[in-house]
Amino acid sequence: MRPRTRFREGVAKAVTALGGDRTAERRSGVSKAVWYDAKTGRSVPGERANWPAMRALLESVPARITGVTDWAELYRQACAETGRRAATPGPRHLPPRTRPFVARAAESRLLGELTGSGGTPIVVLAGPPGVGKTALAVDWAHRALARFPDGVLHADLQGWGPGRELTADEILPAWLRDLGLDPAALPADPTSRSAALRGALADRRMLLVLDNVRSEEQARPLLPGTAGCAVVVTSRQELEGLAIHHGAQVIRLDPLDPAESAGLLSEIAGSSLGEDAATIARLCGHLPLALRVAARSIRSASPAEVAALIGELGGDARLDRLSSDDPRTDVRTVISWSYRRLAGTAQEAFRLLGHFPGRAFDAHATAALTGLRPAQASARLRTLARASLVHPEPDGRFAMHDLIRDYAVELAAPEGDALFDYYLHTAREADRWIAPHRHQLDLPGHTPVPAPFRDYAGALRWLEAESQTLVALCLAEKTRWQLAFQLKSFYFLTKRTREWLLTHEAALEAAIRAGDRRGEAMTRNNLGLACHERGDDDSALPQYEEAERLFAAVGDPHGVSNALASQAVVHRRRGDVDRALALNERALAFYRTAAVDHPGSRRYIAITLRSIALIETERRAYDRAEDRLREAIALCAELGMTMDLARGWNALGGALLAGGRAEGAQQAYEAAATAARACGSRFEEALARRGLGAVAAARGDLGRARECWTGAHAMLTAIGSAKADDVRADLDQVS
Repeated sequence: MRPRTRFREGVAKAVTALGGDRTAERRSGVSKAVWYDAKTGRSVPGERANWPAMRALLESVPARITGVTDWAELYRQACAETGRRAATPGPRHLPPRTRPFVARAAESRLLGELTGSGGTPIVVLAGPPGVGKTALAVDWAHRALARFPDGVLHADLQGWGPGRELTADEILPAWLRDLGLDPAALPADPTSRSAALRGALADRRMLLVLDNVRSEEQARPLLPGTAGCAVVVTSRQELEGLAIHHGAQVIRLDPLDPAESAGLLSEIAGSSLGEDAATIARLCGHLPLALRVAARSIRSASPAEVAALIGELGGDARLDRLSSDDPRTDVRTVISWSYRRLAGTAQEAFRLLGHFPGRAFDAHATAALTGLRPAQASARLRTLARASLVHPEPDGRFAMHDLIRDYAVELAAPEGDALFDYYLHTAREADRWIAPHRHQLDLPGHTPVPAPFRDYAGALRWLEAESQTLVALCLAEKTRWQLAFQLKSFYFLTKRTREWLLTHEAALEAAIRAGDRRGEAMTRNNLGLACHERGDDDSALPQYEEAERLFAAVGDPHGVSNALASQAVVHRRRGDVDRALALNERALAFYRTAAVDHPGSRRYIAITLRSIALIETERRAYDRAEDRLREAIALCAELGMTMDLARGWNALGGALLAGGRAEGAQQAYEAAATAARACGSRFEEALARRGLGAVAAARGDLGRARECWTGAHAMLTAIGSAKADDVRADLDQVS
């Protein structure tokens, strides 16, 4: 059979299998008229304009359907039969695709958009080791071949790997030969060879894939100089120089999302993994390389073998379980290539970050670890980020991927106290903003690193951002009880009772272990308050009573008074208001006496006055309660105790409303809401809203009451407060 006849029949069979001319047009971008002419034998498609896209689609149809095993050769023969000579196909240097390749649909789409944006588009695929940069670049390039009729040039520059990184001068001779230049006429010097490449590419539509690039200087001599060609670069660095000087666009690849990770695992290992796929994906940090290694090891595995894998991945030797004889698929080795390329100072910073107990760190924490100034530590973090060993977080801090952290832990030198001392002393500075005039400790150790905040809002943001790290430090084996003490006011403000209990239970063990009875007493008192806030007074009261005994034993009357005032709150809530009042009066008497020589005791006067006023409100002694509260509010305002100011206004609103003074109550609750927003206490703001709802209900405005209570209920539910149930009961009364 003549070549043109075989070509025509093969195209006709392919078009039928694809669903017709319109489908062929839609999937290839080539007009259906061209497809019609090809399948009927009227003409052979043009080589540059239509054939590349048609060929890519024809090759997707199985040969058993079309009867064609080599479309390129058949096309050449068909052209020869018509007297038209087919030009030599352009180079196609692409390596094989990674199989199976799943996910990355959004990144592939963006890659296509950016490389079709006109000019000489350059796209850098950047990301940490093992995230799948090369796999994406190669897969996308194979699928985009039709867009580049003059071919694809590919080179692995080995910027990150076991061998020596290659220079452009080592790549250029082969590229130029493939572009048709006479090997004997190739320029000798690198600059001229680079110019020759630009000249050879000037009238072509080609794709250049520069894989595994270490630096901008590696890539620059290989860039085209005119429009028509596109460049895809993969690197662990974002190569800012290419963006600044050549307009490169950066696509940052992150680990896969959980659904994509589980999908990749199931695709390789089989769907029998079921729910275990999500667990394995999480333990692999959703890193494609780690997922592939894990999946290959459990293909057709029994449930017991899958369980064993999960156990090993969840242990201390995760990198050992993800090892391979092939260095390019051994997770530890692949990560090590980034580490080994670092300068010695950056390597040291990376090793020390292996000690960091939390998820994210800033320049100040890094400075504490490394002994550097914050500005120097910031420079080290930027270096590590350029190597994709850390990545920036939206809040300005940095974090490590779990597997990279495992590698850092393996390299970490023995840990000192510098990091703990930094967090301990910085937490005290934050506590001074959150709870001004609170009794402060003489802390052990010191830190040369200044606190990264200068006001209340900054201190609160720091405590919120560093909360996970602070908890981890409190739970560490070598923790000291003082750190938990410094966090009590923050936990009281934000009602984070879970973290409060965790940190103070660990602090109690640390104080007992150290034989520090005063530290034990202070921790027990704060631990009791955490139990109280959770609604567990049966656990709170024994802690308060033991704290009182310990304070008395070490001769600390201030501590004794604090423990008495704490006990009073429990007895009031249990209905024993006489005992509660007696305990509060004892504490108040001490604070008033102590304030003569220690003005800081005025803080505790204000707090105790409010507690007494709550008792007097329950006794319906509204005038005495108001007097106590107005004295407390004045003290709080004078001392800058914004959270206690909100609590005082809320208490006054309750006293005035109970006494039938709705107008005054509304003003008090509005003042409470203002103070609560100023200090960031959603709890006190919610109580103020509840109070405003009660004022509205007392006036018969049930619509306004429902509105206030709905808002209060949402806020209390969001922070997990048991008082949400009380507000729910309020709402039920007006529903």
